Amino acid sequence: MQGGEYMDKRLKFVYVIVHFLALFLAVMNVEAHFQCHIDSECENQIKCVLPRVAKCVRYKCDCVRFDAEQDPWSART
Repeated sequence: MQGGEYMDKRLKFVYVIVHFLALFLAVMNVEAHFQCHIDSECENQIKCVLPRVAKCVRYKCDCVRFDAEQDPWSART
């Protein structure tokens, strides 16, 4: 019966490793962004909470404050 217990422990170890690898790969994609050229491309790609709106900033969709006049090449607010 010891051989079966050893197999169970190995299987559990592999199961745990697979789950940690899956979590690691999911976390690596946190900084994913959508590429854009104009603001209208971002409106359907990302959702922003007011007072922020979706805008194309440096060719990336980002949420920026609605009340701030901003040049597309300036730093984020």
